[in-house]
Amino acid sequence: MAFFCSKSALVTESDVEQKLIYPLLSSPQGLGFNAEEIKTKSYLPPTDLDKGAGRKVGYYPDYAVLLSSLPALIVEAKAPGENVEQGFREAQLYAHEINKRFSTDINPSRWVIAANGENVLYGKWDCGSPIAIPFDALIPGSSAFEDFRAFCQRSVLVPVISQVRAMLVSPKRWKALKIIGGPTKQGLELPPNRFARDLVPLLRMYFDPDASRTRVELVEKAYCPSEQTTHYTSVLEALLQDNLSRKKFPAFEEVSTTKKNAPQINEAFLKALSDKPTTDPLLLITGGVGAGKSMFIDRFFYYLMDAQVRQKTMWAFVDFNDAPADLANLELWIANQVLEDFPIRNAIEGFKHHAKLMGYFAPDVAERKRGPYHNLPDAARESRLADDLTKWVDDSQKLVKGVLRYFGGDCGKRIIVVFDNSDKRDRDQQLRIFQEVQHFRATHHCFCILSMRDETYDRYKNEPPLDAYLTPFAFRISPPRFLDVAKRRLELIIEDLTANAPKRLEYSLPNGVRISYPATDLGAYLIGVYRSLFHPSKRIRLVLEALAGRDVRRALQMFAEILMSGHLTDDRIFSARYGQDQVHLPEWLVIRILMRTKYQYFSEGHGYVTNLLDVDETSTTTTNFLLCEALDRLAQSRKQQGELGIEGYRHVEKLVDELSLLGYLAEDSLWALERLLNRRLIIADHQRQKGISRNDYVKISASGFFHLRVLLGRSEYLAGIAADTWLREKPFVEKIAVESDLGYHTYERNAAARRARTVAFQEALKIERGIHNAQSLTTSEKMTGANYVQESIQKTLDWKPPASGHTSNVLNELFAED
Repeated sequence: MAFFCSKSALVTESDVEQKLIYPLLSSPQGLGFNAEEIKTKSYLPPTDLDKGAGRKVGYYPDYAVLLSSLPALIVEAKAPGENVEQGFREAQLYAHEINKRFSTDINPSRWVIAANGENVLYGKWDCGSPIAIPFDALIPGSSAFEDFRAFCQRSVLVPVISQVRAMLVSPKRWKALKIIGGPTKQGLELPPNRFARDLVPLLRMYFDPDASRTRVELVEKAYCPSEQTTHYTSVLEALLQDNLSRKKFPAFEEVSTTKKNAPQINEAFLKALSDKPTTDPLLLITGGVGAGKSMFIDRFFYYLMDAQVRQKTMWAFVDFNDAPADLANLELWIANQVLEDFPIRNAIEGFKHHAKLMGYFAPDVAERKRGPYHNLPDAARESRLADDLTKWVDDSQKLVKGVLRYFGGDCGKRIIVVFDNSDKRDRDQQLRIFQEVQHFRATHHCFCILSMRDETYDRYKNEPPLDAYLTPFAFRISPPRFLDVAKRRLELIIEDLTANAPKRLEYSLPNGVRISYPATDLGAYLIGVYRSLFHPSKRIRLVLEALAGRDVRRALQMFAEILMSGHLTDDRIFSARYGQDQVHLPEWLVIRILMRTKYQYFSEGHGYVTNLLDVDETSTTTTNFLLCEALDRLAQSRKQQGELGIEGYRHVEKLVDELSLLGYLAEDSLWALERLLNRRLIIADHQRQKGISRNDYVKISASGFFHLRVLLGRSEYLAGIAADTWLREKPFVEKIAVESDLGYHTYERNAAARRARTVAFQEALKIERGIHNAQSLTTSEKMTGANYVQESIQKTLDWKPPASGHTSNVLNELFAED
């Protein structure tokens, strides 16, 4: 019996194909090819072979291994007893027909295998005498088999095929930014706008993006109740909404809040407090990252809590923002966090004074007095007890147990411990935290609140440890819209300025809301930004909404970049100062700021926008369309239940397989998915921002959808990425460089230059598409991502301003209906 199957299992040609050849090709102990690289008869094009004695019409081999769309290895199967040498010659002839399609000396189909269940023959496509391996020698480790692997395993073929690709077309690429000036030019910064210095302290005060927890002042003044949340009936709304729904998971109640109350949460607390003290409930709050779970918990603690609940409870907060990255010694770390927060939050005086310690450790003290210290003199007993207290206090886990027992038992309070920000951890760490919280709750008999990412619960609710969660207290937080959060915080800045300004002006929104603002240049600037972004007839805010997804913190960071940006030039600030009716923040300018932030040029990593036409410069087997091909397939699947059974998620293994049919190596496809994940354009089920494997599941994010379906149709985006894209055609790259060079000016010269480099970019991409089509065995219609790119660029170049009196906004149209 060989390693891959038993000889008795091989009866027919089909048996040889499926039970011997396929495992031999795909097994890591065999040749190690990926499943998507092994193509069957149904995929391969038939070829007419001249066999001397006659013609065999429409012949195709049983398998071919395609690497980067090139058929590198041809495999033919025969039934046991049939002539394996004939099968080898047929495979050689097929390889010859393939190689004839390429220039002399290219010959991508270089390796040939034939097997009949008794012997395996292998050799080059043009060799006269193949090497034979008997069936019984097909065992990893045997010298004959290892020679076979050294001849045609995947690690041997891939470098050779990369060289073949380089012979077909030069792998060298150029980038316009490097021609303009390289890293020095890429790193040129713009000075902030004239109001940035005055805005920095105000932004720190009211935006506070780096704080571990939201300041109490913002919890009080900037909280957005659910009754004031803005909703959109659109594609964007569908992409931003939580996966969990009340219809699908009726046990999860949507949290509704007003300015002064959170009725469902207070009702849950009152019910829990009315139960026996031995009942230790867990209240689960789910939602996306940045949905506002932490701010809601803080808001409830400081302002929304029922008076009866406040009187009967004592609280402690455990914030996983401060936890070790690997969650090492988690139980001890939680104990230390509770001990640090509990006395401060509950204003406990003399928390570690002797009298308190005797209360915490009363059962232990009593046991000592009744037991080993019973017959000791008073002085000796007190000395021994003092030593014990010192040791117990230094033991955080014992101390926290005593503290919670004392206040929760002797003092008659219900202890509530909040475990917050676990949702920022990846899936596996969230599940570990959930398990630890359950242990803590059972050990210390306290009421626990845990915030968790909705998708974690959705995916693993029927598996340990989540399957043991039976408590009726389960709530879901829907994030406030960026519109609501940013508007409120900008209003707070304006209110702060107004309070200190000698003179005030007023601005009225169409809905009747009146805003008072200071009659200063900064006040006029801020109200101009306010009017531009939040006027009901403007939808520029959707750019930020889409790029940030459900992460309100990220949206606020973007908003701060806009307020301080050097791309907001004095002429725009000047027009805002005099209150003209024109839009001061057009969509193209918002896109530019978010692409470049403080830099003069766009470069990947400078801002919040990703170059969808970027390539891995170290690869010779990829094209500029790979990122879009991957993203387009996820966009088409966003409303479908994929392999995971959750809407929008696709199995990476399946995506790699589909991309291989377009001529992309698995390594290139995995690079593309990793890039999309790093840049937040897709979401992985493991909930990290790095690390893609074939076993993961991914879906498109709101930002990814916006990049693909909106930004690719924007001239500002296309002109910006053109200079930072690796391209093969140097003349077009040089043209882009000439039209991109700003010298040392702080803004673009004119629209004609942007159009010129977009045209050059389009021509370079057409050539890239032609090269890929020539090398790929797929049809052009299947390359939906590349087709969409070319159509979007052409529509952008064909666009003309609407007639006077009419407005046209593709963004509005895109997000107008689902």
